[in-house]
Amino acid sequence: MLTQTILEIPFQAPESVFAAFAADTGAIFLDSSAPGHPRGRYSFVAFEPLDMLVTVDEIPEALRGYTPAPNPPLPFTGGLAGFFSYDLARTLEDIPETASAADDFPSLRLGIYDQVIGFDHQLNRAWYCCYSDTQFDAAQRWTSLKRRIDAAEPPPPNHLRVTLSPVKSREDYTKDIQKVIDYIHAGDVFQVNLAQRFEGPKPNHFDPYSHYLTLRRVNPAPFSAYLNFGDTVIASSSPERFLNISGTSIEARPIKGTSTDPDLLAASTKDRAENIMIVDLLRNDLSKVCTDTSVDVQELCQIESYAGLHHLVSSVTGTLRPDITAAEALLSCFPGGSITGAPKIRAMEIIEELEPTRRGPYCGAIGYIGFNGTMDMNIAIRTIIYQGGKSIYYAGGGITGESDPQSEYDETMLKTQKIFESYS
Repeated sequence: MLTQTILEIPFQAPESVFAAFAADTGAIFLDSSAPGHPRGRYSFVAFEPLDMLVTVDEIPEALRGYTPAPNPPLPFTGGLAGFFSYDLARTLEDIPETASAADDFPSLRLGIYDQVIGFDHQLNRAWYCCYSDTQFDAAQRWTSLKRRIDAAEPPPPNHLRVTLSPVKSREDYTKDIQKVIDYIHAGDVFQVNLAQRFEGPKPNHFDPYSHYLTLRRVNPAPFSAYLNFGDTVIASSSPERFLNISGTSIEARPIKGTSTDPDLLAASTKDRAENIMIVDLLRNDLSKVCTDTSVDVQELCQIESYAGLHHLVSSVTGTLRPDITAAEALLSCFPGGSITGAPKIRAMEIIEELEPTRRGPYCGAIGYIGFNGTMDMNIAIRTIIYQGGKSIYYAGGGITGESDPQSEYDETMLKTQKIFESYS
């Protein structure tokens, strides 16, 4: 029977370690690239997946049969890692199907990883975690991997450029925003997160990981990620946690409200109302999977600052019921309220009506579900998708009855500024 061995190894920059695996199909880098951020403590490199999952039904069986080491130094030492597409919601809820599925993204793509290299940025310590016959075998595997890591070279800078352009004109997108406002005034919905899509070609010799290293430098974020699935590569610099589970504790940290001026953001009644609506939605979502009376709002509309942008962030917590697994909790709350709206189902119907193309990984979730029941998932915003010779990016925002269409358009461009800068 295979047992888990966790070996402490010399600490080095995780992006340098991942360079050894970046070109491998199935390699994943869950990257806390915001130095000193309170939620940026851990990074993980996962590689050589045992198998790849593309349906929800496969998840329970994939998590069985592994006994993690007791008292691990890291929250994730092996399990599932990858992404859940926003469009997984179509299998969870009854919503119309009018948006184009031209990109052909799967509902999810999760690797099963029995090898993980984990980094604790607070302690400057690192560990190699694997399942093997003996501790000696684990040490031999690490020796071989270390030779590969030591020989790896960082990718050279890209000399090719990617230009992302909005699919809709400013006029068409602001008309869509006005339609949402009209729905709100008609009493259909309180808030909708409407996004616009940007596209550009991906040149043949363009290296997405080289670009990701630039992206993480100009737009560091605690829930960043790089996923190489061969035909699809995802580079995310997300500042937003969707759900975290540790033991029986569960937390959601929705972001609603964005500005370059923290004082204006703190004084904005529109942004505060937008955030509180989603907090109420998440309280309801978490109540489905938590013990009675345990759901609580720990933080409300706090300012968090990132590269050039400030956000209003709240924290909703609860105690997970003993009969609910991490995967069940995620699916019960999926997709996140901050990137749909309130009420969630009606907001998703309006998104389907006004956004011409399915979102795919955008506004889904990226992260891990451990063999030990832990989970950490981001909201996949500030996320670039490379597929089929195309580069795809989305930016959106919460529309309320107080929204001004022109200002909302400008906010999407503001959120895109660092993405554009990473290509310059």
